[in-house]
Amino acid sequence: MSDLTKAKLDAALAEHVEDETKGGVVSGYFCQTQYTSLELLDEGMTGYLRLTPEGQNLTTTLGLAFYAHKQMSNYITESTIDPND
Repeated sequence: MSDLTKAKLDAALAEHVEDETKGGVVSGYFCQTQYTSLELLDEGMTGYLRLTPEGQNLTTTLGLAFYAHKQMSNYITESTIDPND
């Protein structure tokens, strides 16, 4: 990723978080993106790209990934439980 593209991504994320949280400031992030291309489609494959801010430590990245995993697991579990069972 070019430095300019990364700077635009970081700025857009900061602006979005500030808007959504009424003034919050990004202190770390973890973005896991799924993508495809003609070459990957030909091979029946999918690509994954992980994005984190420059200089973010591994502990923060792993913590955010774990938190996202737990949140999604809880959401899936809760949405599949029938209260009438």
